[in-house]
Amino acid sequence: MNKYMVTAMLLMGMVTMATAAEQRAPTSTTFAGFTYDKNTFVIYNDCLGVYPGTSLQLQEEIWSFAPPMQGRVTRVIPAKTALEKLQKMGFASAAKDPDLAAEFHCAIQFRADLPLSLAQVTHGPKGIGVGLAIRNLPAKAWIARGGGESAPMALTDNPYVATVRHLTTSACLAADSLVHIRKFPVHEGREIIQLDIGKLKYSSPETRKQKIAAELQRREDQYYKSAWPEYKLKILAKLEKKDFVDSAEICRFYLDGSHILGVKKFTRQFGDESNGYVDEFDSKSWADTFDKAIGFISLNEGQEWDVLSVDVGFDEIYYSIERPDGSIKHFSHSLRIVH
Repeated sequence: MNKYMVTAMLLMGMVTMATAAEQRAPTSTTFAGFTYDKNTFVIYNDCLGVYPGTSLQLQEEIWSFAPPMQGRVTRVIPAKTALEKLQKMGFASAAKDPDLAAEFHCAIQFRADLPLSLAQVTHGPKGIGVGLAIRNLPAKAWIARGGGESAPMALTDNPYVATVRHLTTSACLAADSLVHIRKFPVHEGREIIQLDIGKLKYSSPETRKQKIAAELQRREDQYYKSAWPEYKLKILAKLEKKDFVDSAEICRFYLDGSHILGVKKFTRQFGDESNGYVDEFDSKSWADTFDKAIGFISLNEGQEWDVLSVDVGFDEIYYSIERPDGSIKHFSHSLRIVH
């Protein structure tokens, strides 16, 4: 166990209160009486934040993303009361009481952006670290499931690339560009595709050496002095096998068959998201951005789609539901987090 893990365990009982800030964008469309703004809840470490303008009751059914799965509300927690109780009792005193432990767990997760109430949901053996929960989805709504890590695909003779070639530029498309896809199955024979085309700029030999040295220095600070020599050899062996990327020009497309739902063009620079950690940006992970689609919903049986996304930063998580082309934003919320 490294010393940061020990420190984190010691800080579990420390709580900082903060007032909640409502940061939703207005819902732009409705369908059969359903609106996203009244029925969407942010998820952080298996806890749902219930902010002003919304509410949740015990046993209500919801869809949780990601991955998409149904569940029921099993616990509703008055957030301010739970946090005050935690300050008075301390986390250790509640460890033997499952109900109190659950309340305190959620209060700690949301303490920097405290909602009116918090909730927990049963949704199988695997929980959700960061995601969105939606209630009252119309019965005819279509859900695009899946969306795991992106997988590489050949550039040549690629049917997806052929579909979007007229929208690409030399910035992201070249003979040595890489292609990654993520699949979101809807039903048999239909799926939403996230297509990433990236033109990578690799590090020079000198920059490579500098990155390895910087990474070793960062890692050394995480281990006790006596344990570092052993771990250093393992980490160095792994780093020496890696390629190193300075930047990637990325064209990201969302496809429904041959129909292009939306496109984003952006540059990912080394250090922008990962604080310079080399493990998080190479020729295998260049398309795994922190801004990530976690599912798609169609309220009109596939005629139009909305993309559910989370963008995880160091001290803030941004949640959104919008059209893939950005034309309509249904929901957004920015959650501050404390480490």
